[in-house]
Amino acid sequence: MENLEYKITSNGKRLFSFEAKKRILSELDSGKSPAEISRQCGVPIRYFQAWRSAFIKGAHVGLKSNEEVVPLSAFKKLEDEVKKLRQTLGKVVQEREILKDAVEIASKKKWI
Repeated sequence: MENLEYKITSNGKRLFSFEAKKRILSELDSGKSPAEISRQCGVPIRYFQAWRSAFIKGAHVGLKSNEEVVPLSAFKKLEDEVKKLRQTLGKVVQEREILKDAVEIASKKKWI
């Protein structure tokens, strides 16, 4: 159990691989005590609960990428906002092109 895969960030934090987290959680499920596993692999016990709760919530994808998992409702809300912003951007770009053409026509006819 000592050979757990992890990366060390620039600030010295250890980021454990998904496989390492999964292995530790399976050891916990097999009945070993958290203190024993913590001593064997050198991982603080407080990590176990965070990993377990993320895994239970279906966040094994988050465990793999070491990212925070957001609720689906928040994701959908942000997705809608991006869609509206893209539509607004399209309108603004279209208006800009129309005004650009109008200025060009007006300058050719010496209205400006």
